[in-house]
Amino acid sequence: MNAQAVVMVSDGVTLGPGHTSYTRLAWSSFPRSGSLIRVEVNVTLTGASSVDLALWTEGVEIATVNITGSGTAALSGFLPDSWQFGDRRRLELYGRLNNPGTGASGQVTVLGAELR
Repeated sequence: MNAQAVVMVSDGVTLGPGHTSYTRLAWSSFPRSGSLIRVEVNVTLTGASSVDLALWTEGVEIATVNITGSGTAALSGFLPDSWQFGDRRRLELYGRLNNPGTGASGQVTVLGAELR
């Protein structure tokens, strides 16, 4: 099966000390043409023990990952059965810092996303 590129739109948010609950970082809207979504990110983390990232669609959590340092990571998971093929829905990427100190920051950049 060919992969469909998914363009994620950044919300321009840098996580800081006040971002200890999930905050939206990026989103996309596309018609379903596959079942498995994969989003690759780059994280620059300073002054926090880790960052949690989560992919959500319409109230359903698809994937989560905990990243303990700067670098690249991927989130992947299956779209829910309620998202019918051909239907256009929104996919959102959320993040939060864990144990942030004063001046902590987390910059998350989406490197690419694809649907298979």
